[in-house]
Amino acid sequence: MKCDICGTESDFDAGFIKERKTFRTSHRTLCPACWIHRRHKFEGWSQLAIVAGGIIGCILLWVDPQSFPGWFLTVFFLVHLFLILTIIPHELGHAIVARLLGWRVFQVVIGIGKPFFRWRGFGINFTFNRLPVGGITQMTPVDLRWFRVKRFLAVLAGPAINFVMAAAVFFIWQGIRAWPPDFPGALTMSWIS
Repeated sequence: MKCDICGTESDFDAGFIKERKTFRTSHRTLCPACWIHRRHKFEGWSQLAIVAGGIIGCILLWVDPQSFPGWFLTVFFLVHLFLILTIIPHELGHAIVARLLGWRVFQVVIGIGKPFFRWRGFGINFTFNRLPVGGITQMTPVDLRWFRVKRFLAVLAGPAINFVMAAAVFFIWQGIRAWPPDFPGALTMSWIS
């Protein structure tokens, strides 16, 4: 097989990725390096589009506070921003529970692309890459006793942190909606409702 972008050739066909060309029935063959490069490029442009959409949404809301496209773009941007901000606690949840279970945690990688910042703390290498799109915690067991249960708990820790943060935001939001207390002359927060 041969990569359609860089021309790399190999007899190992399973090492190449076949993907359908956009809006066509034909396929393109890519080597792993070209496929990763294309995915990172796509993620970078999608991040840029989401930020641009958030800015456009804020402008639309500034012009017309009842604008549905403005609300949609702004909320979509804020949800995406919240998801990006949850990557670090999510990965730390995996790392902390793995350490508590006696596993060895080698590295926590946040984002994709070229490394932007590296730090070593608590015996773990932390790498922050340029695009904060996802993360990975590299961990391994020290022994195989209760392996499945420990792995289940270490993997469950990340989504559990996300659930706790979402519940906290929900309850804080409910508290904000109930504020200020009902007394004469209080400012109303009708824009939240």
